[in-house]
Order: sequence, then structure tokens, then C-alpha cells
Amino acid sequence: MDAERRAELEKKREKLKAAAEARSRAALIADLTTDLDAQGIEFQLELADTSWEWVCDHFPVNHWGGIDWALAARKVQYHWGSEEQRPELVKQLINAAGLEDGPVTVIWSNADRPAVLMSLGDVEAVSLRLLDQDFDTWMISKESKWCIECHHDGRIGIVLA
Repeated sequence: MDAERRAELEKKREKLKAAAEARSRAALIADLTTDLDAQGIEFQLELADTSWEWVCDHFPVNHWGGIDWALAARKVQYHWGSEEQRPELVKQLINAAGLEDGPVTVIWSNADRPAVLMSLGDVEAVSLRLLDQDFDTWMISKESKWCIECHHDGRIGIVLA
């Protein structure tokens, strides 16, 4: 086999591996994306998302990878006792911070899950489904410079830049 043909086959193999990885990662939230599709909610999966890096650049983050609430200046925080309370608390955070509809990126503590880009209004409408995907969830607006964190220890809050 000549070098050109070998390079061509290696390139094809890499594309196939990337496609298989994308399918595998998307399968981690297939139940969510099926629900979003069924409800007619527009969303986009982001496989190469840098939202967590953006959060680290704009807000204090502690050593275990969450918002350092003690150092956060502009914040609103609540505690939840049951998972069913979380969607209402998301709505309260949105209202308390006076957030306007715009693009939001949702990420989870399991970084293998692809990020989901959708509107804030849709995030609010399906927040329980989003929060049920993993132990910890972040809803991020790079445009409006804020981050909502829902942590498995019973804390949910928003930090604003």
C-alpha cells in the first residue's frame, strides 16, 4: 500500500472514530434529547464546549470544581431539600436576577455528556429534566455573564459577573 493511500485510510479511520465518539456521548443524554425533540424545543449539542473554562475565567471556583460561593460577589443562593423543589428554585433565581431570554449552555459534572445549547425560556421549562441528568449541573450564559449551579449537596445558586 502506498503512503498516500495509507494516509487517506488513516484520515477516514479518524473520522469514523470521531463520529462513533460523538454518537456515544450523545447517547448519554438520549432520554433528554428525545424529550426535547418531542416537545419541539430547539437545542444544539456541543461536543467541544469550553463553558467550564469560561466559568473558571469569570467566577471563583473551588478545588473540587464548583463555584466558590464564599468568594462570589454577586450571587443569590437557595437550599433544596427535595429534587422536586429544584425547578421552582431555578425560576426564582431567574426572576431574582432579572434574567432575560437568551442562549444558555447546560453542562454537567460528567464531562463526557455533551453540552446542550438552548434558550433560557426552554431551560426554565425543562429544568427538572436537565437537572436529573447528573449530580451537578451548570446553566451558563456567556452573553449575559452568569452561571446557575445546582449542586448535589442541596445548594442551588446564581453568580453574576
